Amino acid sequence: MYNIRQSDDNKRTSDEFTFVGCFPADNPKYTIGMVVIRPHKLPANIGMLSKEVNQLIEWVMNRNK
Repeated sequence: MYNIRQSDDNKRTSDEFTFVGCFPADNPKYTIGMVVIRPHKLPANIGMLSKEVNQLIEWVMNRNK
């Protein structure tokens, strides 16, 4: 589950991306929650968060081998 929050106050200075999920998908062992706050520069989309989430999942899976 993910969410993108953009402030709507004429001063729009940051975007907030949140993600919550379980992995691995076939037999969940871990739950992950991530919040990324970044300065607003470009339109926000979920692709900006998915890269960070995937890197964290890879790190956890490789660390626990």
